[in-house]
Amino acid sequence: MVEGGDNRKEREDVYRAILNTVSGRESKLDDGGIEKGDVDGIDGIIRNAVIISCIIGFLVAMYFVFAEKESFSVLYIKPDSYSNYVRGNEVSFIYGVKCFENKKTRYVVEIFLGDVLVGRNEFEMENGEREWNVSFKIPENLEFPTKVRVVLRWNNQSMDSYFWLRGREYG
Repeated sequence: MVEGGDNRKEREDVYRAILNTVSGRESKLDDGGIEKGDVDGIDGIIRNAVIISCIIGFLVAMYFVFAEKESFSVLYIKPDSYSNYVRGNEVSFIYGVKCFENKKTRYVVEIFLGDVLVGRNEFEMENGEREWNVSFKIPENLEFPTKVRVVLRWNNQSMDSYFWLRGREYG
């Protein structure tokens, strides 16, 4: 006699009896066991439930990946396009807008030197990117440090990007 062999058969018999009791079926016991079809039926139900769950999970994932495209916009100032120190009386820089709104979008850009509006740009874009080169004169009596701020507004949303003017460059 192989040790543990009878214990395994007993455990299988108890498992099958519990499954039949829970499922409400009459068990057809022959020499302490349950018909093989009963266990295969439960295994089939479990297998089908797993397959259906995987299919539903896959469909939900595909919906979020393909149907719900996120829409957003990006405003940036090119870091190499400006200096934190003013040469003469002029400030210049390049700012850009990237549109990922998935539709034609109307934008308004306002440029501030401190709290003073020094420039405004209105335009429409579909998906893509555009850049503008900006240059403006600053007053002689400007106090430093001063923030140069670019504000982008669209569809009741806004964002800004800025850099600081720390002083005048001499020499």
